[in-house]
Amino acid sequence: MESVMTMPTMKHSCQNLPFPRFQEKNTLYNGYIIYQMTHMDMSGWTLNISYTINDNSYEAKAPLLVGQSNRQNVTTITGSDDTKYIIA
Repeated sequence: MESVMTMPTMKHSCQNLPFPRFQEKNTLYNGYIIYQMTHMDMSGWTLNISYTINDNSYEAKAPLLVGQSNRQNVTTITGSDDTKYIIA
């Protein structure tokens, strides 16, 4: 699973966790994606999902509308180890 933002001069993805299956259901998955930026018109993001059923590989793509929150819910800090960390 990957979420990609297409911009005029580049593309980039965002942070996400693997989507494990719910133990009670074989057809449901749980996870999250952290979007650090949006366009004013909510365009640019595409969700790409690759999966396999009975040894056949498939891919699904869909545009996403990611709007700006009224509150800051994501920030980036640099640790004393010079590594950037995302806090959501």
